[in-house]
Parts: sequence; structure tokens; C-alpha cells
Amino acid sequence: MIEIRQTDEFVDWFDRLWDRPARAMSKLELRRWDAAEHLENESDMAFYLDAALEDGDAALITAVLDDIARAKGMGGTPLQTDSGHQNLHDILTTEDDPRLSTVLKAMRALGLQLHSQAG
Repeated sequence: MIEIRQTDEFVDWFDRLWDRPARAMSKLELRRWDAAEHLENESDMAFYLDAALEDGDAALITAVLDDIARAKGMGGTPLQTDSGHQNLHDILTTEDDPRLSTVLKAMRALGLQLHSQAG
């Protein structure tokens, strides 16, 4: 077995070395990534929605529609649903599995259309 002796100088050097990355990390300002900030045009929005539709996860599709609504500044747009008037953001974020009719109304309000394609 090899024995390594650590001198006081080594311990001091190692502590300074260890603190360098920690100090650098403490200066980072992290914030939550928001897709709505990066949807710059209709084409971006359409590709984003297409990717969600390909995945087929209803929760993902409604989250993407909410991102698009926020990107367009339409999160507060009122929408007539079976349960009365609600704003678009609330419909897309509070319902676990919104009805297809509600999703289609939201898409229409956002100027989006649903198309099918033989695969």
C-alpha cells in the first residue's frame, strides 16, 4: 500500500483549488427555461406543436398549446367551454385531460389547425 502524506501546504492548496469551482458556480444566475420565450414565429410554433402531436401525450400537447398562447400574449383570452367561460391559460394548465372539443377550441383561438397525414 502506498502512503501519501499531506503537508499543511498541500491541504491549503487543495482547499483553494476546491473553492475555485464553488466560487465560480455561486456567480451563476439560473432561471427556469420557458419555451414561450423562444417561439419567435408561426413556423416555430407549428413545428413545436407537431413534435408534441407526434409524441401523442395529451398533457404535453396542452402544455405546448399553453406555451404558444403565452408566446402570442393570449394566455388570458376567454374561451367558451362546456363549464362556461374560462381563460385559455387556466383551461390548458388546470385540466388534467381536457376534452378534444376544448383542445380544438383552444387551437382555433390560437389560429392553429389540426391536420392528419397517412403515415
